Amino acid sequence: EPMPIFNFAFPSLSESQPSQPQQQAATTTTTTAKSSRRSSANVIDLESGSQGIMEAFQPASSSSSSTAPFPSFLERVPLLETERFKEAKAGTLGLLDYMLLLRKASPQLDLSGEVSYEDVVQEVAESGKPARDVIDKYISDYHAAKAAEAAAMGVPPLTPEELALADTALDRSAPRSEVMSSKFKMDITRDNLLCLLPSTWLNDEVINFWFKMLQERCDGIENGPSCYFSNSFFWNTLSGGPEKENKKYNYEGVKRWTTRAKVDIFSKDFMLFPMNIGNMHWAMGVIDFRNKGFRYYDSMLSSPHPNFVPFLRKYVSDEHKAKKGKELAGIDDWKLIPTSPPQQKNTWDCGVFTCTFA
Repeated sequence: EPMPIFNFAFPSLSESQPSQPQQQAATTTTTTAKSSRRSSANVIDLESGSQGIMEAFQPASSSSSSTAPFPSFLERVPLLETERFKEAKAGTLGLLDYMLLLRKASPQLDLSGEVSYEDVVQEVAESGKPARDVIDKYISDYHAAKAAEAAAMGVPPLTPEELALADTALDRSAPRSEVMSSKFKMDITRDNLLCLLPSTWLNDEVINFWFKMLQERCDGIENGPSCYFSNSFFWNTLSGGPEKENKKYNYEGVKRWTTRAKVDIFSKDFMLFPMNIGNMHWAMGVIDFRNKGFRYYDSMLSSPHPNFVPFLRKYVSDEHKAKKGKELAGIDDWKLIPTSPPQQKNTWDCGVFTCTFA
């Protein structure tokens, strides 16, 4: 399963912190960080690299100067109340601001990290090294530790051929329209695959292609569970999508899907589908025909949308009436079956977790 990620912690949006003057010394910045360090549950991930981290800590005004290792980022927080929300919807929100926004929207999240802002500032102040060198050392140590963990778990390293293939597929300088894989009546281009690079969100094309691969694999396994893998548009079509806050039940929108796929879901053990949550997050839903219930797998949020169970229960009922010509006995007793999926420690791996859940 995916491993936890090494993170920086930073103050939460709910904390009322005074802005620190840009000209304060490193010791003052360290003292300020100590006051809010361990109460925070927000993180910024080392996977983003030193450049991304340095950019995240830049002040809102470029005219400000600073002698501290990092300019204060607390001055940026009020911006979340206005244009930052618009930027989130437009997909242009930075990692730091995204985490603050997500934290405010879901205060129950616990995304605490292992290395705090204070730790880095203190090491810079004590060693006299440039901030970027200190951060790069943390990043290097992080990757070395993860490589050692992978080796201990028996995960084989990529072969030179596999590395070369990955480099070719993820080459930003190559034509993005080049088709890298064509199967399942889908063309996956290099542009589609670039979402596999670090610190990026997986897209519908890659996730749906993965689920098609799982369908093919599942169909070829004897004595395994019988599964139907739907696509990332199922839930939002059934529930009205983010535009209608997933409050508009729409069986007619998906009624013909199983007919076109030539699938009888009632002959299956499970129906699995990736879920695009508010165009900002990935999770997975499951209709469990074996145990007569519904499962929700999310690497960040503990509970599904309030309509998750009611709409899926109604979908199963409507599908049975449409395809079998009669009511499904006992459907009102189908409930949410508890799950305990592993949790992500950054803001972009939800798609990867969703794929591994399946």
